Amino acid sequence: MKFSPIPFSTLQPDSFLSTYTRGDASLEQLYSFYPFSSNTLKDLANRKIDSLQHSFSTSRAEIVHALKDYHQLLGIEQSQSTVRTKLLHDHSYCVVTGQQLSWYGGPLYTYFKLMSAIQWSKRISEELGKTIIPVFWLADEDHDYDEINQINWYQLSSDSGYSEQESILRQFYADVEQRLLKPQLGMPVSQIKGDSRLIKSEFFDWLSNHYLNEQASPQKTAKQSHTATPELSTQIRKNTWIESFLQESKQAYSEDKTHAQNFAQWITHVFEDHEFLVAGSNHLSIKKLLSPTIQKAVSNDHWITELLKNQTSNVIERTGQSQVTVMDSQWFMFNEEDKRVKLQRTTIDSYSFQQKDRSENLSLDQLQELIQVHPERFSPNVFLRPILQDHLLPVIAYVGGPAEIAYHGQMKKVYEFFTTEMPILIPRLSATIREKKVQRLMEKFPFSLADYQASPIALKNKWLSSLPEQLPEAKLDKLEHYIIQQYHIQAVDILSFDQSLDGSMGKAENEIRKAIQSLKKKAKKAYESKYAHELGQLHYLQTYLYPKGPMERVLHPNYFMLHYGKNFWQDLLGKLLAYETDSTQHYLIDL
Repeated sequence: MKFSPIPFSTLQPDSFLSTYTRGDASLEQLYSFYPFSSNTLKDLANRKIDSLQHSFSTSRAEIVHALKDYHQLLGIEQSQSTVRTKLLHDHSYCVVTGQQLSWYGGPLYTYFKLMSAIQWSKRISEELGKTIIPVFWLADEDHDYDEINQINWYQLSSDSGYSEQESILRQFYADVEQRLLKPQLGMPVSQIKGDSRLIKSEFFDWLSNHYLNEQASPQKTAKQSHTATPELSTQIRKNTWIESFLQESKQAYSEDKTHAQNFAQWITHVFEDHEFLVAGSNHLSIKKLLSPTIQKAVSNDHWITELLKNQTSNVIERTGQSQVTVMDSQWFMFNEEDKRVKLQRTTIDSYSFQQKDRSENLSLDQLQELIQVHPERFSPNVFLRPILQDHLLPVIAYVGGPAEIAYHGQMKKVYEFFTTEMPILIPRLSATIREKKVQRLMEKFPFSLADYQASPIALKNKWLSSLPEQLPEAKLDKLEHYIIQQYHIQAVDILSFDQSLDGSMGKAENEIRKAIQSLKKKAKKAYESKYAHELGQLHYLQTYLYPKGPMERVLHPNYFMLHYGKNFWQDLLGKLLAYETDSTQHYLIDL
């Protein structure tokens, strides 16, 4: 594997991420520890630890006990035992990342986040000589099923089979209208179960047909050739690991387990050689431990909302936009059907939320009493989740994507309200993975990765305009001008003979113009057909590198496990741990 850096300032010059990673002074008032870079890491980490020693007061023994209960529910208690115990050490701290519970951990950036957390934990530990624990926080309270319900895969294409119109992206979804799933929609995705067969059947049948049935049978080929060629041996080995991967993946997402259980067991399996802690908040033991924080947050919801609005105005003034719209309440409730519904503030001291067939009204005093008895019924929104996270764990840094770092900038005053400081905010690994075929094809075209962000038509025209042999558009325009000019000259004489022909002459001119336009279109089509193969390759590259957005935001990570073996991600992480990535760079990872 080879890592080639590309500055964000080149790839996304006007993006928030580019502004953040270059340490622009306009963002300084939005974050507690800024600017972040490899050069400032040690100083920022020491300052955050000093802050935590004064502000973090949750009992570490109680944290470990609550997490043990949580891990037992997820079915990962034994594998998490060693790393969980490290939290008992007074001088252990956490680098946290997290993501929603998409099928098998997709898309790519989910794995990039975890690998980044492990990588930065190692670097901070080496800098400070302290125990730094990487943490993957399950977004186990989110209830938006659509956001997790997608697997995106590349369809195979032969070198001669590229089409300018064909997309290489294949998408799979579970049918949300199915009777099995529909009643569960609105519950936290983490609690939904039984829906895996709604996506597994189509997905794995397609994979089997695409990777095994469409290839020549190794046994049949061997009988025909009577000799085992090196190519055949390679194909047999590849088919063997594909079959093994398919079988393992089918078994991994069980219908009798929840999404949280399946996700946690899968991701700890994929990275089984690397130690990290799995955490979350949708569990009774954890909510009980966090109930004082929940009590304070709900009791002061009106004031916290005003702080968010005030800080968001500050963000908009400095950046021109905000990442998340601030609503009038920052909390959800789990109702009697276990559906996650918005807790609406009707006045400063009264709230309501939706039950199955009615609206339930509660005073602030009633809410406070409910928190004491059933803290598990309260669910934070995007702004309060980090607050709960940072009260459960001694968080030194958070590894996030551009959107997460952006909305943390809206939260500084909320952290101050809870008398704590924000964590160091570290951009996750940003990368595009190139297989050898893609590397070879990209060498044929004079474009950088940034160029492939253009529209398909713009990219095609840019390449055609770079060719030595050009479509003679100027000559065709000159021909059109000459023909119309001559027509007008002759028309004068004809109309002087009979003015009643004026309408017919106009129609004839329109037909001439249409004929010339048709000629131009045919000439352009003939010109482009001459380069149809190259244009197909260019289209393939663009849909590979940017399949409905950057690859890291679309493609499923299992694609590379199937093609390169089940240890692909562990091997890549091993390379990353030996390679000091720069947070100001996007990386081309060449296989």
